[in-house]
Amino acid sequence: MLEINKNDICALIDLVDESDKITFDLVKESLIKMGKESITIIEESLALCLDSDKADKLQEILYEIRFNEIKNELVLWNKTEPNSILKGFIAISKMNFDIDEDFVLSEVEKHRRKIWSELNDKLTELEKAIIIQKYIFNNFHFQEDDKIELNIQKIFSSKNCNKISVVFLYGILVQELKIAAYPVVINDEFYFCHTHKPIKDLNNIDEADISFYLSPIYEDGILSFEDFANMYIEVLFYDYSDILPISTFDFFAETITYIQRIYGNCNTKNYGKLLSFLIYSDLGD
Repeated sequence: MLEINKNDICALIDLVDESDKITFDLVKESLIKMGKESITIIEESLALCLDSDKADKLQEILYEIRFNEIKNELVLWNKTEPNSILKGFIAISKMNFDIDEDFVLSEVEKHRRKIWSELNDKLTELEKAIIIQKYIFNNFHFQEDDKIELNIQKIFSSKNCNKISVVFLYGILVQELKIAAYPVVINDEFYFCHTHKPIKDLNNIDEADISFYLSPIYEDGILSFEDFANMYIEVLFYDYSDILPISTFDFFAETITYIQRIYGNCNTKNYGKLLSFLIYSDLGD
């Protein structure tokens, strides 16, 4: 592994404001190769920078370094825990934010334990799902936002949730509680398809496997398979395949696509390149 010297990083940062493009490109390439070890030093320089042009260049370099780190983390996630909404959300949150993983994991476990204490084997799967949904509404503040930030740490530190974060929070908690539920994104709405038992291959799911659909956002958003199919196939003319659950990987790609389309690029900084990576890499295969 390349040994990183702080003085070398500082020397390269001093050259960032060079007007010569060739010099800047070489400096940028060198800092990117140094990877995450250079992030803190670049951030410190950025905080003290009074030159807007240099600040923009430092932001550009910082973004590239973060993006490379996230790509590596997503590759690892896909190899080790591809179904984990929690691990995928942590990785994607790092695109724009510094994430304290220990804090996030501790918070998830805390809430998992509290919900688990309310569950028992006598409850139906529907009753368990309703308990989880009510727990979220009772312990987190739901508010409509004109700005969507994919920041898992902020959800737990602020206890504030928008439409997207409620969906992610529900998905994380049902998974951590070992409840069989899989995401469905259709007509700009987000559901979880609860099944009678865990499904090993979502490509082979049958309607007999499906117990009900639940929208984490709406307290009355629970539908049987028949009602769900009638609404989206018979009334809104979607295909049968559209009402079936998708993989966690596709869930992230669909969610980022939705955020970009509904909220615009000004509120989805850096997600375009991440979306391209999710769609055009072979991770989802």
